[in-house]
Amino acid sequence: MNTRYHILVFLLSLTGLGSSTQSNSSIPSVKFDPIYLFSGKVTLGKNVTGIPASPYEGELAALPITGGYIEGPAINATIGYGGLAVPIFSQNFTLDNQRVQLYGKTDDCVPFFTECVSIGILTAKWARCTVAIGGKYKHGADTFVLAALTDNADITESYIEAWGLRRTAGDYTFG
Repeated sequence: MNTRYHILVFLLSLTGLGSSTQSNSSIPSVKFDPIYLFSGKVTLGKNVTGIPASPYEGELAALPITGGYIEGPAINATIGYGGLAVPIFSQNFTLDNQRVQLYGKTDDCVPFFTECVSIGILTAKWARCTVAIGGKYKHGADTFVLAALTDNADITESYIEAWGLRRTAGDYTFG
């Protein structure tokens, strides 16, 4: 199994979200069972920096998204030219959080839009992603997507691994 998966399960076990034991029998048991959805790569354009980030007392950077792909058991798609990754740096230049918005088309030519909000250091972040999608992948909009984002050293590419959680009946694929 993937090391990130084990770290994710460990972190959630610390909060009790991974536990099925309850002290109150009237509360239904919820099992945390993340399902691997997809991996992908996003290519990033030239970084625009120096945008003041009040009240963070730091600065914003804007990295245009120039392309990429997503592939896996849950979805296959191409990320089109468009979108933006916007990290917010604190005064000591550690990453506080980042917002990523991108769009593209699935393998059946249906457009999609994704927004991820992450936290972590510059080259390694955890993100919660929402997806607006239709077609055979329409159930992706009902899935809680947790993703690990890893940037290369010069921040021209970002790699994603994503897992899904769903509280509704059915499988974890977007289709």
